[in-house]
Amino acid sequence: WLPRLALRDTAHIAEEGHLRRHVAVERIVTRVAKTLGARRSGWTRDERNAFTNLAPLVDLVPDLSRWPTAVRRKVTALLQAKGHPQERDFVRAAAELPRLFQALADLAQEKPPR
Repeated sequence: WLPRLALRDTAHIAEEGHLRRHVAVERIVTRVAKTLGARRSGWTRDERNAFTNLAPLVDLVPDLSRWPTAVRRKVTALLQAKGHPQERDFVRAAAELPRLFQALADLAQEKPPR
């Protein structure tokens, strides 16, 4: 299922409509931060990079903006935790988000874009 999600993620970035990947990703990051209510000021560089790397995948979740605020905060914490020195922070945050991982699993089952 990871290759299917990776393909979907890559297509999503391309669909953002900018020839420069970093510009397309930054647009997605801005949108995801707004959707999640994430304030990234004061985050470490590694935390910001982790958010940037995972935001395109999270942006694929179709109804993310309608998720309860508390759950969206947990998604923000998950993305931030990916940038922590210890992976256990990410694992603990992931354990609190079965809804996110179910949404990603559902996406992986859909027919991938061409």
